Amino acid sequence: MESRNHFIKIDAVRKALGFSKLVTVEPIGIGGGLSLMWKQSVDVEILEKQQFFLEAVVKDGSGFHCWRVYFVHAPAEGYAERRVLWQALKDKVSQVRQNCILLGDFNAITSNEEKWGGPNRASWELRDFREFISESQLIDMGYVGYPFTWNNRRHGWCNVRERLDRALINSSWRIKYPNGVLHHLRPIGSDHCPILVDSNGVNAKPRQRFIFDKRWCKDEKCREVIARGWHTEVCGSKWFKVQTRIKCCRVELLNWRKQSGLNSGKRIRYLQEVLDQMSKEEFFDADGYLACDVGGGTKGSRDLRDISSSVGTVKDKRIWHYTPNGVYSVRSGYEVAMMLKRNGLLGSNGVGEPSNREELKEFWKQLWSLPAAGKTKHFLWKCCHNVIPVQKNLRQRGVLSASGCPLCGSSEESILHLVAYCPFARAVWFSSPMQIDSQVLAGCSFMNWWSEIMRRGQGYYDEVVWKANAAYLVWGIWKSRNRAKFDHAHVDPVWVMQHAVGSASEFLKVHKEKE
Repeated sequence: MESRNHFIKIDAVRKALGFSKLVTVEPIGIGGGLSLMWKQSVDVEILEKQQFFLEAVVKDGSGFHCWRVYFVHAPAEGYAERRVLWQALKDKVSQVRQNCILLGDFNAITSNEEKWGGPNRASWELRDFREFISESQLIDMGYVGYPFTWNNRRHGWCNVRERLDRALINSSWRIKYPNGVLHHLRPIGSDHCPILVDSNGVNAKPRQRFIFDKRWCKDEKCREVIARGWHTEVCGSKWFKVQTRIKCCRVELLNWRKQSGLNSGKRIRYLQEVLDQMSKEEFFDADGYLACDVGGGTKGSRDLRDISSSVGTVKDKRIWHYTPNGVYSVRSGYEVAMMLKRNGLLGSNGVGEPSNREELKEFWKQLWSLPAAGKTKHFLWKCCHNVIPVQKNLRQRGVLSASGCPLCGSSEESILHLVAYCPFARAVWFSSPMQIDSQVLAGCSFMNWWSEIMRRGQGYYDEVVWKANAAYLVWGIWKSRNRAKFDHAHVDPVWVMQHAVGSASEFLKVHKEKE
């Protein structure tokens, strides 16, 4: 923290707070100065002391992993001084090969969304800090809690709030601690909120509210379940007995619902999976391949082998197979479906179009308005229809016995896990110019998740750039996943992000020149 006091005064504070160790940077006049305190049980090695930051190596609780930590308090005024600080930190961070984190009061924001009240900052005021984060290949850790960490404590229209305090991490830190979170705590006696980094933070699942389903009354066992809970022996006052017995009834009903399979949400999801599978059976056989014969001898019917020259053959053995008898893998399913439709062999409700146009209207609107190359659109189309050969899909079709994610080694590699929930994917999205946590976006399906991505782009400075970046990031994650799985290559999420954003920028430039 900024101490504004000399060592003698800060050391007295250290003793009062019960800390064992202390390092300070002396203030200049009545401003500045830094102080860092830690306890005897924590292993900290100070590497360098500067006017605006402290560089240290800290071992985590296990004792096996070290962090390179930069405790920062940037100058409040003077863009030139902050520019010098950003350059010094960038030079140091670029040489770090271990887990690295920068935290403290940066006295800068990345966009006007991190500011409330007062006039908006000009773009040139935001550029230096944003370029420092991007060029240093750092990731904004995000936060949990109130969005602003500083308040000028004035009233009415004069009140200004900004997010000046934050934590910046490199991709190595994020991959090592995928659940790490930054908490904005309540400010007490200061115009700044304290910030708390928790490397093992777990997003607590909110407790669901109990709602009695009136359909349960149609089941004769419901009365017995309620009676069993109500007649529980309880000692205490009359009101305490009533409250406790109501709670017992609620517990009994929840257990009964779980054992009897009365969970409507699970039932709906199960039926949705059945419908999805039935909709694919017309075009895919049990092994997940497109069926060979279409039309059953009716007028205009053709074997897929007859149109293979127009469709094109995908012989990449990494993604399922192509066999000589005319069977195509799902990787070319979109092209085959479009060819069938052009030849009059595919109805209006076939693979090429959604079954419920009203429900999917927004998704298709966002997808086909993308100013991106064809491959990204086709890939997103196949993600929506769940025909991407991720580990989970291959296991369901009997191709593989395991369904673990090849990038993080945990969970089940579904499409949504691959592009959003995997720590590798989260690091890619975090480090991108969009700076979003892909895991916290709403959506239990890829389609809902993608719609939320597009919705958030409506407030971006250039919505076209947002859409193109999002499409290429998803496509880049998939390609890097294949490189890691089949070529055993080391893929860096920041490199994947830079390559995807660069591809999107290049395409937009050509697209604009073409127009």
